[in-house]
Amino acid sequence: MNEPLHQNLDVRRGPASSITPRGQDLASIALVAVALRVVLIVASLTWSGMSFRGFMSQRDGASFMAYAHMLLGHDVQLAEYDYRVFPGYPALLAAGSLTGASMPVVALVINLLSVGLAAVFAAALFQNRWIGWAMAILTPSYLLFSSHAMGEPANLALILAGLLLAVRSPHLTAVAIGGVLLGYAGLIRPVACFAVAGFMVWAILQRRWRPALIHGAVAAAFVAAGLALLQWRTGHALHSLEVYKTHEQAYAGQLFTWPFRSIIHSTLVAFDRDVMPNIPPKNLVYIWLHIVIVVAGCVVPFLIRPRSADGGKHPLFWVAMPWLWGNTLFVLCIGHYWGMLEFARFIIPALPPLFLAYERLLPRGKAWWLWLPLAALSWIVAFEGITNFATHPWK
Repeated sequence: MNEPLHQNLDVRRGPASSITPRGQDLASIALVAVALRVVLIVASLTWSGMSFRGFMSQRDGASFMAYAHMLLGHDVQLAEYDYRVFPGYPALLAAGSLTGASMPVVALVINLLSVGLAAVFAAALFQNRWIGWAMAILTPSYLLFSSHAMGEPANLALILAGLLLAVRSPHLTAVAIGGVLLGYAGLIRPVACFAVAGFMVWAILQRRWRPALIHGAVAAAFVAAGLALLQWRTGHALHSLEVYKTHEQAYAGQLFTWPFRSIIHSTLVAFDRDVMPNIPPKNLVYIWLHIVIVVAGCVVPFLIRPRSADGGKHPLFWVAMPWLWGNTLFVLCIGHYWGMLEFARFIIPALPPLFLAYERLLPRGKAWWLWLPLAALSWIVAFEGITNFATHPWK
């Protein structure tokens, strides 16, 4: 009962297996993750003729950077809609700008570091280099949103760092530090709570009550402390939630609904221009492909169990599944038409457990070369998404 948590991990201790990541694997994974984004950004800037600041301000980027200036006490006027963003990522931007770098440059550096680290941490956490490659290359939406000033990369890097510490270290101090990292991830996107739940379920199933309690309590306490600090700084800690619930450009009172309701309704009225933005049919196919893959991914691991490095049942199965199930149910319940339109974005915080669910289908061995067309396809779709948005943004 008192043996350290990492002793229960069914990870092979001998020579590296064909899936266990080595140092050179991790370096290559990080390099490719960063390079794909750099080339995507350069190509998009060249094609669109946009300024670097304008490019980084797309999607929610302008709101994140304006919020960061507000946190620094700068004389900046935020629109009500800007307050919808959560404080964790703007706080990182604000801290980085203290170096003297401009906010768009800070956002780029944070994102590039985060995508590299997230891919490496995913490979190390699940002891599977192919999951690391999937994190570097997939999905097109992750490539797209991690190329702008958006919080998804930092959120994933913190989640995976926190879980890696909590799972792999025998010390309760590391479990607590992991809780801090996941707590901060929750200030970037609250869905980090599902990763916390995954660790707690895994630890409880092993009757590790203290690590489960410490991890969950520290994460919750850090979020509470962050909200208290935000309340002191702005006078309204839950402003973003109110904007999401009431603002017409956000969810206009339809933040949550029954599972699948928004997706089905929005699909049925997808071409009604009085109800929906102008969505091409191929975009609808793209969205539904993600829906099918993610929902099936919640079931597939029970039919085809993901393997550990020695070929047995993966020891972190019960970390991954509550994380994936929780995020999937959450996304399926998001209301308004955004629940359908942004599905591919909303699943990004749970990509690591989704890739574990499909672990046996990831290219490996003699089929490693399949990563090349997958990377090309992912990049092309992301590039098209960026360039189309630059000329025809959704209203």
